[in-house]
Amino acid sequence: MTIRIPVVLAFVSLCVAGCLHAPPAPLSAEASADRLDERSPSSADVREVLALWRGEPVEAWPPEVWSLDALLAAAIVHHPMLAIARSDRALSEAHRRAVAQLRNPTLQIQPTRVAGPTSAVSPWIASIRPTFYFETAGKRRRRIAAAEARARGSASTLERDLWLVREAVFRAALSTRACERRRLVRERLEAFQHELLDQLEQKRVTGAVSAGEVDQARAAVAQAAADRVAAQRLEVEARVALATALGVPLASLEHLVLDPAIDAVGEAVRGLDASALRRAGLTGRPDVLASLAEYDATEEELRLELAKQYPDVQLGPGYEYDQGTDRWSLQLTIGLPILSQNRGGIAEAIAARARAAARFEAVQLTVLEEIDAAAATFRSSRDERTRLEERLATANAQLVRARDARAAGALARAAVVAKEIEVGQAQLAYLDAVERNGLAFVQLEQAVEPREASGKLFEMGTLR
Repeated sequence: MTIRIPVVLAFVSLCVAGCLHAPPAPLSAEASADRLDERSPSSADVREVLALWRGEPVEAWPPEVWSLDALLAAAIVHHPMLAIARSDRALSEAHRRAVAQLRNPTLQIQPTRVAGPTSAVSPWIASIRPTFYFETAGKRRRRIAAAEARARGSASTLERDLWLVREAVFRAALSTRACERRRLVRERLEAFQHELLDQLEQKRVTGAVSAGEVDQARAAVAQAAADRVAAQRLEVEARVALATALGVPLASLEHLVLDPAIDAVGEAVRGLDASALRRAGLTGRPDVLASLAEYDATEEELRLELAKQYPDVQLGPGYEYDQGTDRWSLQLTIGLPILSQNRGGIAEAIAARARAAARFEAVQLTVLEEIDAAAATFRSSRDERTRLEERLATANAQLVRARDARAAGALARAAVVAKEIEVGQAQLAYLDAVERNGLAFVQLEQAVEPREASGKLFEMGTLR
């Protein structure tokens, strides 16, 4: 028997040529640290994502003031949670492709040489037997369906993480704007307290006021200074939270100016359809869809375990050259379900499906509770904002009258300053209400996660 070396080499070359190769991708802590330090909301990638979000080119870059959609584009590019979620989605897609692969056949080659043959025939015995594997009862189809369900779940998980990042960005931006405005009001209040103190000290020289009144004014100045320092600290903390939400270093936000329009978040919302909100959240929220996809996956895995009761088939046609004689054969191999009918695997799959159903109902119940709580909080914060806005308008009107009276010489400067302080206190209360109302609106959106917003958000989140 002659073995044809070129044929063997050609077969081996064909097998090797079909192999994929992945280049090494080493990680370096130093290089990664350098990349993190270079992150900026003003990067070109952020501009590209923002242009796609708006559907038009972004001419001025970086923007003079940063809107919420520009901040969200920066978070989509830089936030590590989204990078992990995108990797998880890619992994689930790769797993779907992996389970869809067919099993390769095997080839058994067995040459044998008979030592000291008694006849003049060839001393060689050689057999070749390929074996083909056939899955029965739709097992491969069930595996693919389970993997596709989990791929849908990972896509919904990415969408859920996008909403979480969006919430963090919006909350941080609202708080930063509120802290900036409160700090400015605190600075004005401190200046007014100093002015009152100066006036009282002048009157103290002439004996018009007592030393106790001057001491009270000094205490008010010290308290105003402490309030200003506290406001500055809260502004820095809000900036830190904003940098964390964007996934960039704090130093990159040094010259970032937020859009004043951020203060109006939730202001235009007047009526809430509680029933529609519940329906939208219970049927369309990404975590609900992810939980439903997980249930679909367990259902397909149960069908797979049921299909495993039926044995697979191995078919092996063979050829044997036996000392000059050609022999042909066909081997059929079937597993015998005698000792096990996969009852354990089926029971485990049934339990997993029941657990997935219970988790799905728990997720929906959580969504319902979050929507009801968020809607109630938004209504109350909106009413509070309206009342404090009216209080501020009244204080401003009184201040205008006091200034007019002062201009006419009918009122002392100290009385006008007192009205300025009252307006400042009303502004602080109103700014607190504006922040609470904006945060409540963000919480309501987060609880519902409307599908009309989710579609575009998911599209942008998958760009990276």
